[in-house]
Amino acid sequence: MKIDKKLFILLSTFFIVSCGPTTKEPSTEISNPSSEITPSISEPSVIPTEPSTSLEEPTVSIEPSISEPSISIKEGYVVYESTCYTNVEDYVDPYTNVSKTEFYENYTISSSYIDSYYRSKHGLLSGEYIDDDGSNRHHENAPKYDEKTYYKNANARFGVNEKGERISYTINTIDGTAHTIYKGGMYISMNDVCAYVFAFNDLPANYYSGVNLKNDAYNEFGEIARLNFNKYTGPSANKYQYEPYLNGQDDKTLFYRELDFGATCGDDHYYSYKNKYGSSNGRGPFRILISNSYDNSYTYSKSSKDYSTPNPTDLDDRYVYYTYNHYNDFVEYLNYYDGFGDMFGNVTAGNEENEYNSSNPPVQRTDSILAIF
Repeated sequence: MKIDKKLFILLSTFFIVSCGPTTKEPSTEISNPSSEITPSISEPSVIPTEPSTSLEEPTVSIEPSISEPSISIKEGYVVYESTCYTNVEDYVDPYTNVSKTEFYENYTISSSYIDSYYRSKHGLLSGEYIDDDGSNRHHENAPKYDEKTYYKNANARFGVNEKGERISYTINTIDGTAHTIYKGGMYISMNDVCAYVFAFNDLPANYYSGVNLKNDAYNEFGEIARLNFNKYTGPSANKYQYEPYLNGQDDKTLFYRELDFGATCGDDHYYSYKNKYGSSNGRGPFRILISNSYDNSYTYSKSSKDYSTPNPTDLDDRYVYYTYNHYNDFVEYLNYYDGFGDMFGNVTAGNEENEYNSSNPPVQRTDSILAIF
């Protein structure tokens, strides 16, 4: 069964709820820096599960191929927006006299934009404190359209500030234990980083864009420092033929940037291990790729941590992939926690890494289908 995307109309529903005070609050001292700032500025714990249906076009509901509830296929993302209080000047900085040792010994995930803001001010993590090994993740209950094709969650839940700018994103889950990430926060886990670049088309605050700035990044952020936001060109007819095409690369309608995923490799750390390419201070083989522009004309400076503003890309054209073996194979991020599709690429086809076999080309991707589940 193949769904013709022209049958559907993009549904972008803006659902405004309060997720914090809209009037000025007095300065508040926080005795436990690792705890939540105050419930009044936390993201809402209850978010509508369905948008208003007054203007909604009919959708097609089908039964997935696994034992999951009925799934509604969508042409585009269902966007929810809630207004968040973001005046950081109305709160006392809770981390001024907190050591990093103390902070991480009592670590909890940040639960508000304001708390995340002050953490980043001091180079402290906001998201999951996970030392990843770089292995692929796969949700055992990942909904599928057919044997090879996965559903990609069409829900997009943003928090916006008083100017209407998107400053938070709630990561979807299947089991209902969603958590929220914040624009300008520092993130290192695979789920957090993939969701961050998907939601904001940008880097977390602990990333330096220059690939040659390992020492500068480490000096500023230590163990949570990460690198890279350079162009990713992908395969061509005569170069890197062992790499599979990502969505939009084969017809040159989407262009990608890559960022390092700072996983560990065995017992060695991201900045110190000797990787298979012989570097004593290598970046490793782990990369996250994002389709972030419609053309290849953006500028980039390796000598600066700054980078050009990405071209605006609709969520419908936002694709995020992960490779654990330096572009030989990829999985697609499916916009929910631990939501990753099947591996595809060169090694998946049975070839050696970095070796192109014309009689056994890389396994190409199967595009996912947007759906509400």
